Amino acid sequence: MHAGKGKYLAGGIAALREASRRPRTSPTRVQSARKAQIFTPAEVTLVLKGIAIDRNRHAWHLALAGLRRGEIAGQRWDDIDFEKKLIQICRTRVDIITR
Repeated sequence: MHAGKGKYLAGGIAALREASRRPRTSPTRVQSARKAQIFTPAEVTLVLKGIAIDRNRHAWHLALAGLRRGEIAGQRWDDIDFEKKLIQICRTRVDIITR
């Protein structure tokens, strides 16, 4: 991924985080909204350089695009439209440890 795309990615993450940030309230207590922690373009570039040879770099790219861990684990090839460059989030995967 080149620097131009990295800058776009950082902006995309920032836009997603800001758009989805809403204070949550419950009938019994009010929770304060947490400030979103967003990577700077320099931090995204650093991560992309660090994962260049990682065997799970595809998962890092998806995480930087805003997918959650369970959404990444639940991805299947038929969820990806390579022509339109779109990924559908159709399922999540959760590991449950039982004792």
